[in-house]
Amino acid sequence: MSSERKTIEEIRSEIQKKENTTMTVSVKTARKENVKIRGVMYAAYPNVFVICVEKNQTIRQHSFNYCDIISGKVKIQENEEPAARPAYLS
Repeated sequence: MSSERKTIEEIRSEIQKKENTTMTVSVKTARKENVKIRGVMYAAYPNVFVICVEKNQTIRQHSFNYCDIISGKVKIQENEEPAARPAYLS
């Protein structure tokens, strides 16, 4: 996502177009650490979007607010390789 200021509606629209793609999400935590999550954009709902991560044969879902992108707490980077929707998301 570009660094220019966007509205929540613009961010939501961009994220909805990226469902079923592999993404890396950088999250700033309370102690100013950055946590990177790599997974598949599972769904975009009116107030949140969900990333699914498979690790050690366990599936985890992480949800984020669109406001987190505006505030800079969350940054999204789309990975270059396309991702087919994994069987566990069907």
